[in-house]
Amino acid sequence: MSDPTAIIALIVSMVALVIALAQLLAQVIGTVEGYRRCQAAVMGAWARKTHRVWHWRQCRYETLFTTPEIVLTPYDPSSSESVAMTGYEDSRKQTFEIEDKIDPSHQLVCWVYLLSALHESIAPIAREVFAIIPHQNQRLDNTTWPTIHFRQRSWDFMPPDVVRPYATTRVNDIAILARRAGVTWKDFRPAEGIMEGQGGGHVFSATTVRGIGVMLNYTRISDGDNGHSSRLPGHLCVCTPEADMMWFGILGGNPMLARQDKLPPRYQVGTLDELYGTLWEIDPEGIAVKHCNETQRRQAGLLHGVCDIVPMLAPWLRQPGSMVNEYPRPLGGTKGLTWHCTAYKVFYEELKNYNRDGTWQTRQIAIYYEQLHQGYGQEWDGVSKGLTSRRMDFYDTLEKMYKETTDYFTGALPAYCYATDTKWQQSHYIDLVSAHLREAPRSFADGEREVREGRGIYDYLNTDGDRYWRGEAMYYYWCYMPDYVRYMGQRGCKNAQLVEEAWITLVFRAFLWQRAHIPIENDQPIPSQYYGSRLPIFIS
Repeated sequence: MSDPTAIIALIVSMVALVIALAQLLAQVIGTVEGYRRCQAAVMGAWARKTHRVWHWRQCRYETLFTTPEIVLTPYDPSSSESVAMTGYEDSRKQTFEIEDKIDPSHQLVCWVYLLSALHESIAPIAREVFAIIPHQNQRLDNTTWPTIHFRQRSWDFMPPDVVRPYATTRVNDIAILARRAGVTWKDFRPAEGIMEGQGGGHVFSATTVRGIGVMLNYTRISDGDNGHSSRLPGHLCVCTPEADMMWFGILGGNPMLARQDKLPPRYQVGTLDELYGTLWEIDPEGIAVKHCNETQRRQAGLLHGVCDIVPMLAPWLRQPGSMVNEYPRPLGGTKGLTWHCTAYKVFYEELKNYNRDGTWQTRQIAIYYEQLHQGYGQEWDGVSKGLTSRRMDFYDTLEKMYKETTDYFTGALPAYCYATDTKWQQSHYIDLVSAHLREAPRSFADGEREVREGRGIYDYLNTDGDRYWRGEAMYYYWCYMPDYVRYMGQRGCKNAQLVEEAWITLVFRAFLWQRAHIPIENDQPIPSQYYGSRLPIFIS
């Protein structure tokens, strides 16, 4: 009896041993599978950071791999925890950019190509910004630069639905980076797992993955079989927090609007409802909204007059000593009278009339206008042949004059520079903008009526092909001067001559801002609620 029992016990033991070995082998094979999914065929050069760790207690390997977290941070070349993407060779090597962009097997994770695309989009900006400052030496605090953080992960914690290593980013950051690269977001609702964008040779689409969240896929569009992307030339986008806000239809960061030790306020203008909300905020009486509504009834979508809010409330964006001056339009497609050359010429004619009894400041503005006209001609008050081919010294001159208007509104100029030797109070700046926006929309109907009825004041001016009515509308800007003075008196600024002088300075300041910055012909802004969103996005 003992022999059969022993044989059975031996068989059972052998079966148990085989099962245990099979389980152990399954664990080892499972970790090998994770290691296989993190090799060069899948991750490109990032596979160099993949390695295995043997755990004796568990008798298995743990696969550790490293992927990028793509974020926007101030440019810092000295950081040991991150790499700023510049398009330069050293940056490309540190971020393991693949040399051969062609992947016949189509197995490379898409974020490898996304890193390459980000290098390409930032490279022309980096060349301009670092033309004077070596890119290896100086931190640039007020910038938002595409940056890579290296994140080590364990394959043990990868959800079962994920079969390849993913990179990470945030909603705010990928939304901006894609727009800088020329992408238009057709449908942007990341909270619902929907992110659809295309443009500039790039395609983004998203889906929701169980156990992860929003998984974003990226594709490069190529021309035929040659492997070259059909990417359009990139923009020299300003890479600062203030410019980034504009992608979301937000105006903010203007130190002129700061009060005491508080941060400058932000104004949402990306949609008509948001614009109306902002107008109600700065003009509680609702006159600006009323006049804007009247313009909308005459021509839907026309934001004439109220669009002056952009150059009047936005901060100076152009990067010092560079040609990086392109910005996203935060509202609509109406550029306004402060953009069009006919309005400039009428402004100057009215300024000359005003200066028969003008002030030191208004005469100085006339001198500056003449200097710009004589020195730069069509680039200042004509139709420019090419916005991107302007001279650097033109932008430097505009910035110098713009800073003088800032000194005026902050009360930094000597007393004799102000009407009746009374310095302007900085707190009244937003009131002056409000006074202008209350009346400016009316000039559309008033100017068109004068042209239609043949009573135009400036029909003799050479418009360089610009629409003639814009000159008449600028004339009406001047006609509303008593309304500006009356409103400012209600706001506590009762010096009529000072108000007139300040309004002239405000419009000239808007001219300078418009000529120094080039609007990107982008579509509707990204929904403002996603600005600053840290909602994680995974890129497969």
